Amino acid sequence: LEEAVENGDALSTLALLQGDCSSSMADIMDPNKEGQWLEHWTFGAHLGTLRRFFGERLLVFHQDELREDPASLFGRLAERLGVQRPFHEGTEFRRHHWRPGHRTDLCRNASLFRRLRRHLEPEYRALEQALHDSGSPVPPGLLARRTRCERGEELKDRVGLFHLGVSVQAAQEGLERGAD
Repeated sequence: LEEAVENGDALSTLALLQGDCSSSMADIMDPNKEGQWLEHWTFGAHLGTLRRFFGERLLVFHQDELREDPASLFGRLAERLGVQRPFHEGTEFRRHHWRPGHRTDLCRNASLFRRLRRHLEPEYRALEQALHDSGSPVPPGLLARRTRCERGEELKDRVGLFHLGVSVQAAQEGLERGAD
């Protein structure tokens, strides 16, 4: 991890705790500020290289498929690995490690959103090509360039114990004390 932090490929725990992450996409789009970050994390140009290196062994899928039809995706993965009966009937594929609500100012700034979408157009096209080449479906959301900003259910702030940073145990203790 230390090497990844030194190379700029990861943030240190200290940086994360100190809030060194930018909450403004405008900063990330500004070449005079953190604009190099955006270019550093593009992947489109590397997809063809991965395809040449791994050939038919490379399976590319879009996150929409994972979100909308995880059973089908995991079934394809299992089949690709040669697993005969991968999942029991009724297996639930739940979504983990995500949270609703706004994370930056991007979805609230229409001109910045359009600018970023235009900037990422080569990435969208490269991903479409990679999906096509690997035999994976190209989801309608990708073709329409639909983003998290356009999925209302993703942006609804859900005020709950987790989002307030209060543990369930602490909340229960507080409720018990209040009942006295």
